[in-house]
Amino acid sequence: MTVRRPPTTLILALMMTLAGCAGGWGSVIDALGITPLAGTQDPDPFGNYTPIAGMGIPTAAPPARIGVEVVAGSLAMKVTQVVRPGDGIVNRASSRLVPEANEEFVMVDIEVRCLSSASDTCYVTEFDFGITSSSGRDYTPEFSSAFSGLQGLFEGGAIPPGESMAGSIVYIIPRDEVGLVLEYPRLFPLPGSRASLILEP
Repeated sequence: MTVRRPPTTLILALMMTLAGCAGGWGSVIDALGITPLAGTQDPDPFGNYTPIAGMGIPTAAPPARIGVEVVAGSLAMKVTQVVRPGDGIVNRASSRLVPEANEEFVMVDIEVRCLSSASDTCYVTEFDFGITSSSGRDYTPEFSSAFSGLQGLFEGGAIPPGESMAGSIVYIIPRDEVGLVLEYPRLFPLPGSRASLILEP
């Protein structure tokens, strides 16, 4: 007869639970028969630790206000202006987009700089930028091609090292939304390559 042994992960999970109920990690260490070196504390794999010099996990920069530049990976970016409502400007263009009665156009002017080395080119589009609100909803930009005749839109593309690109990104957002924040990238952010830019004074 074959006796099946419980998975190691199950054993560890049970030991972690017991540790939280009685005695902490010291009881787990005792159960495993591990003896700490003289003058050291019991090891705590999930507690505080002293980081090794020169090593660490990149973290996102704090949210930036309008006019303040923030770095996200190889890009530096800032919001230069927010026009809300932007209906008066957008309606000058020939567009098939018509907001609902409770919605409005919001125009976000951004400037993006490429910080890459001389051999690398940065790539960014308007769809890399999304807006979140205090309600927890998120909004994607409208296609710049949907606004024929509207000048100064941010279309994105390749940005050579040391150069910048600027323009307006258009969103349609409910009039009662507050706490708007521009998020980069809109999808799959990585540590150290994420930026949040506050869109309200």
